Amino acid sequence: LRGEGIPIAGVDRLTQRDGQPTTPFMSIKAILRTIVFLALLFVVLYVGMNNTHLIDFHFPIAGTTAKNPIHTSAALIYFGVFAIGVFAGMALHTGGGKEKKKGRE
Repeated sequence: LRGEGIPIAGVDRLTQRDGQPTTPFMSIKAILRTIVFLALLFVVLYVGMNNTHLIDFHFPIAGTTAKNPIHTSAALIYFGVFAIGVFAGMALHTGGGKEKKKGRE
């Protein structure tokens, strides 16, 4: 059935091309992405909870950790790497490209 989904709170009604009112719905794709993101977050949390010992983190490409490794909890390192990955994914997803308008060059 067309038009079924989860209604978005705070948005009353929109109109379709033919002028008929319609209620906006969240896409299944957005819901699945959220579930996958939460599953990954759970894995990071689970790994962090079970690796509370201190480790030496070496990342020679960064330069400073080649001589003086970061000595901290494994959970903190896992969370930091995950957070950097989320920010990198967000930056790649949002992009910065300009939209081209039709009819103008």
